Amino acid sequence: MDCCISYVTTEEKNNWPPQQTRTGLHLESYLQQCADFIRDTFDKLSDNASLSDEVSVDLIIRILLRRDFNYQSVGRVAHLMPELSQRLSAVVRERRPLPIYFLYHGGYRASHTDVLEDLVFAPDATELLLLYQVARLQRALTPLYPPGISFSIVLNNGVAAFTNDIPYRLTEAYAARLKHMIQLLGADTEIEVLVQSSLNPAAKSLHTMPDMKAVAVDEIGHKNIERFLGRVCLADEATLRATRYAAAEAAWAKEMKDIVDQTSGFCMRQIAHPSCLSFRPFQGGAIR
Repeated sequence: MDCCISYVTTEEKNNWPPQQTRTGLHLESYLQQCADFIRDTFDKLSDNASLSDEVSVDLIIRILLRRDFNYQSVGRVAHLMPELSQRLSAVVRERRPLPIYFLYHGGYRASHTDVLEDLVFAPDATELLLLYQVARLQRALTPLYPPGISFSIVLNNGVAAFTNDIPYRLTEAYAARLKHMIQLLGADTEIEVLVQSSLNPAAKSLHTMPDMKAVAVDEIGHKNIERFLGRVCLADEATLRATRYAAAEAAWAKEMKDIVDQTSGFCMRQIAHPSCLSFRPFQGGAIR
């Protein structure tokens, strides 16, 4: 599984695979199947695929809302349907791939352990499963709409730097590795990585935000802030971090809107949000 082991040490590679339990071997086999599925999906796409004059936007939306990909109920996203239908209709008329912007994270992941310092700055099986989901969506759509999708994984590392002091060198290295993984899987024509610091280099010099209004933080929110900060913090600092995040995210949302509008695209998120559809980052996943 070269796309996932390319970041281990030379010694580890020479001894790959390590001694594993039966469960570990099954897991590795499954991940290899996912990688093969991704390669096969994007290898078979053809620019010359025939496209019927009649393409149902309603059927495209039905696929996007399938439980495979979306964990929100149809009722919860009903208010998004008129604008989504309008955008999809514009793209279909031009016979372009459907531009999807997946708002992922700030270029790193918080630890799933009790050790707050264990922030994750390298793509691994988590990203492989996300790419597998993208490939599954591509396969579901292309029989109906051969141009398929153009999927952008969006990293708001400027927000991460301003909110949590996460160094750009770490988040930009993560982005480079993720791009390399996508390239190894043969999906770099259809899947791209959009990095905030590359789109807006001025964000790197951001130290203050105008009109920052204090954001109240409850106990659950405080712990979540500590997870992404990578250390314990007091209540006053948690409030400051939450306030910074709200201001920076609002500014970034305006910038993203301009980018998305230029392509008549639409956004999706891991976490349910009233402004866009959800997208499961792995099969059965419902990040709440």
